[in-house]
Amino acid sequence: MSLPETIAQELNTMNRPDQVDAILEDQNHCLAQCRNQRQQLTTFNNFSKTRYEHLHKQFDAHGKMLRQVKTDLDSVFIKLRKIKTLMQQRYPDEMNRATELYPPVSVEDN
Repeated sequence: MSLPETIAQELNTMNRPDQVDAILEDQNHCLAQCRNQRQQLTTFNNFSKTRYEHLHKQFDAHGKMLRQVKTDLDSVFIKLRKIKTLMQQRYPDEMNRATELYPPVSVEDN
């Protein structure tokens, strides 16, 4: 005999209506809890979606700003290298003396 048939047979053999009422009450209570949990999850999902969209916009804005800063810094360093090369060509003795006094700092790129 399968499980559904066994359950149906047991329900049919119940003699007291208060047992059936208790089962129905428990089922209704479980259904109410499930609906409440589903509502809470829906509310939380909507909240999470709103927060994610807000943070995503901020993240995009910060990413754009960082890319702009990198572009600006790259152009500054290119100009500095050009000036340094020009100074080396025009004033080689002074540049060599400056390099001896202030050796270039080596920075490792990650």
